[in-house]
Amino acid sequence: DFENDLLSQASRIKDIRNLVRQDYNSSSHHELRSLVNQTSDYAQDLFTASKEYSDKLDMADTALSLVSDLTSHVTELETRLASHTPLIDDEQYIHRQLDDLNELDGPLESIEKSIKELLIHSKQLGSDRLIRISEQLAFRWQQINSEIKQRKRSITQCLETRRSFQTLYQQEEHILDTIQQRIETLEPVPNDPNKLRQLGKTVLV
Repeated sequence: DFENDLLSQASRIKDIRNLVRQDYNSSSHHELRSLVNQTSDYAQDLFTASKEYSDKLDMADTALSLVSDLTSHVTELETRLASHTPLIDDEQYIHRQLDDLNELDGPLESIEKSIKELLIHSKQLGSDRLIRISEQLAFRWQQINSEIKQRKRSITQCLETRRSFQTLYQQEEHILDTIQQRIETLEPVPNDPNKLRQLGKTVLV
């Protein structure tokens, strides 16, 4: 490729410069040596500039690839969150939604690392447009991360409230069952007034 060809030419010029230094030492060859040195320095500068440009191209290619991948991943996460329906009174469903949110922890960490890498490349390249796109992706990631944390907190609170309510409900249900059992063991109310008075005295006691 161009870079290798340039490196090869720079190497050849360097060999020529060394040869000139060895075989043309007289003052009459000063101009020739100077010209060869200038050419060699120019070739080296050209190679250095080419290398820097090539490195920037590689960096730009990496950055554009990151933009494409991150845009896809961030959009996928946004769609996934949007598909979650509001919480309902179904503990299994609540747990499934929490599990689904927990599964996003790994992708979120990976996306965060990629976004940091993209921001670094964007600033090194000095592209305002690329920096703006990177910052937009970073903002969307922050929104997603914040939304996931908030939903996890809400689900955790919901589960805790549900457990507390279930405990209270079971206690009240047990009390009602006990009362019901006692009621069922009571004797029928007699029609005889004397027996009724006697039963009343027994209950009062």
